[in-house]
Amino acid sequence: MPQSKNKKFDIIVGIPTYNEADSIFNTVKKIDNGLSKYFPKFRALIVNMDSKSPDDTGRAFLSTRTKTEKMLISVDKQPRGKGVNIFVLLRISKKFNAKYIATIDADITTITEKWPKLLLDPVIKKEADFVAPIYTRNRYEGNTTNHFCLPLLYAWFGHKLNQPIGGEFAFNNEFVDYILKQQKNKNAFLYGIDIFLSVHALGGNFKIKEIYLGRKIHKPSFDKIIPMFYQVAVTMFFVLSKYKNKYITSKIEVTKDEKQRIDSFVQKPEFAKIAILKKYAFQNLQVLASRNIQKYLGLGPEEVKMIQKSESLISQNEWVRILANVFKYISKHKITDRIATDIAIAISPFFFLRVLKYFEELNNIKSKKDINASIFRQAKELQRLTTSKNAKDY
Repeated sequence: MPQSKNKKFDIIVGIPTYNEADSIFNTVKKIDNGLSKYFPKFRALIVNMDSKSPDDTGRAFLSTRTKTEKMLISVDKQPRGKGVNIFVLLRISKKFNAKYIATIDADITTITEKWPKLLLDPVIKKEADFVAPIYTRNRYEGNTTNHFCLPLLYAWFGHKLNQPIGGEFAFNNEFVDYILKQQKNKNAFLYGIDIFLSVHALGGNFKIKEIYLGRKIHKPSFDKIIPMFYQVAVTMFFVLSKYKNKYITSKIEVTKDEKQRIDSFVQKPEFAKIAILKKYAFQNLQVLASRNIQKYLGLGPEEVKMIQKSESLISQNEWVRILANVFKYISKHKITDRIATDIAIAISPFFFLRVLKYFEELNNIKSKKDINASIFRQAKELQRLTTSKNAKDY
């Protein structure tokens, strides 16, 4: 690997990893091919920010032959997290005076060499400061996006961002400067990083463009839904509160038709894993402080007891009402990291029960278009409930 010390680069593509030795070769090759093919006149660097993976991900990265220069950064921080690695990437981009930066996850099997071009072109051409992806995905995936991030962002900012925690983003150095100046909560250094970037892109009035990357198939993430949702939720509540009464001056530009969000590929989580999540949700309901449930979610003790007794799942209407009350609380109070944590703890079991109800609903929805419409219906209903004239309705 050529030495990158004291060099300057136009483009840096970062790959955050932990135990991705089995997948990083394909990712690096596709990124390298894309950079070489589409940006031959730019000085580019591929950086692997690896959290001391015991499976030797770093060695697999370095042993992958590329035309593009590479750099391995072993991130030795505890607790390890994706956000820690991304902030390392941002600081490295400043060190090398990079103008254009992209992040791509290592475990995607459907990545193509065109992804670097699709992500970076809008930034290089000054069409956007921040580029977010749209994918075609398995209908059982993306639950934190579909039932939590998308509706809250749509209600809060009035714009639809399809994949605010997608993992594949691109942005310019001005956006990096802005992000590095922002106050960071603990979970932004973990899975909260993607929503941290997306909310600041919206709230900071940056030019945003969504690009269609095609199919996204990667390692199953359902096993991580509990820590992932918690870390995303805490971060989202914390950052949203920084942009109260915020109106976006620049619209989000969407490159492709939204109907391509739902894939014909279907893989439902194993029944045993669904049962574990359901048991976890109801166990946590038993120990939640009733005061916090009522304070943040607007649910009275009798409502919660009824859910616990009947072990009922959460319907779309019930979930939207819960989100509306959380929205109301955040918009009217100062949200510290501690309060954001309390809200996330209170809402988590209800979110899991909403996801499981959605899985049941999918049994009766066959059309990909209807699935997409059902997901967005939640967002539109939440926006309706949270406008000032309808605030009294929830």
